[in-house]
Amino acid sequence: MTIIVEDGTGVTSANSYATVAALLAHSDTYQMGLCASDVEAEAVLLRAQEWIHYKYGNKLKGSKVSSTQALDFPRAGVYIDGEYKASNVIPREVIYAQLNKAIEFISPELFLTDRVAIASEELDGVFKVVYANSGKVLPVSAFARAETLLSSYLNPAGFIAVRS
Repeated sequence: MTIIVEDGTGVTSANSYATVAALLAHSDTYQMGLCASDVEAEAVLLRAQEWIHYKYGNKLKGSKVSSTQALDFPRAGVYIDGEYKASNVIPREVIYAQLNKAIEFISPELFLTDRVAIASEELDGVFKVVYANSGKVLPVSAFARAETLLSSYLNPAGFIAVRS
């Protein structure tokens, strides 16, 4: 399947926010070289875009610019950090969310580092550390994950903000 990129105009046949070239460049930035072919890159981009839609599509701020656009962005009425965002631009956070999710689909272990959760520390002549979860190692993202990138575009706790 060919990638058709949403350019901010509400493309009726768009199926991605990012290009194959962007995915390859993004993975090369981290010296990953993950995709064996353009076909593989297209497949993971499509999966990542669908993940964004099905996980967050009904929780996004604002509304679609057009009823005929294929994807959730572009959006009108998105108010973040005291200003309305342009309704003819795909936010870079959305593009990077798709790219990061695509890379995570290819190689999930790249997004995890091992960290032990520390509940408390004391230093009173004697050093004492109390570990959460009995000192078990917890997986923690090494990159800004898609969820974090999209967070400012989501309605808080499922509520819709109405501005007049």
